[in-house]
Amino acid sequence: MCAAVLVLLLALAGEVADVGIASIYFNKVAEELKTLRPGKDVEQYRQALSGLKGKLDKARGLVPLRPEYVLMNDSILSQLGKAVPGGTTQVGRQQDIVSTLAVAPTNARLWARLAVLRFRQQGASEATMQALDMALLYGPYEDDALLANAAIVLYGWDNLDGKRRQSGWEVVIRAASMPRLSGAVMGIARQTGHGDLLANMLQHRRQQGES
Repeated sequence: MCAAVLVLLLALAGEVADVGIASIYFNKVAEELKTLRPGKDVEQYRQALSGLKGKLDKARGLVPLRPEYVLMNDSILSQLGKAVPGGTTQVGRQQDIVSTLAVAPTNARLWARLAVLRFRQQGASEATMQALDMALLYGPYEDDALLANAAIVLYGWDNLDGKRRQSGWEVVIRAASMPRLSGAVMGIARQTGHGDLLANMLQHRRQQGES
């Protein structure tokens, strides 16, 4: 076996090992996140989140731009931001996601998260709506994309033009018709003053389907 082939095989073996080790860290963090709940002791909760982020950082050090790692990291940063106001920045989180989209441009969950982050920072801007469009293009039935659409369209309703309202509303109705999403979508609709209208639309469409 020539030296070049041997070097290549060793490099590939190293990459496989890195992926395996990163996966172990990721799975541990995912399991701990399932049971972690904020309590009265904010500092204890913050320390627990910081500890989980430290473990996830080890995974990302080995496999930096894996979408599920980036999304989990952003979720932890979001929780840290709630526990420590001003502790995280929207801009930094967006940059992390944009970097990952460069290697995973069809990942609907990344586009959905980017759309939500942009909406929080700049409202229903052109950049926000472009990210939302990409999320729905690559994941028309992805929960993250559908929920992002519901939040952005309903909370940003007054700043949308007629065409965008119509197309967004149709997706809201579709999402609200799905049992797994209906509760969350109706919750957003009620918070934004669209609850009665959405309920009536769903009832009307059910009646049409039965006739």
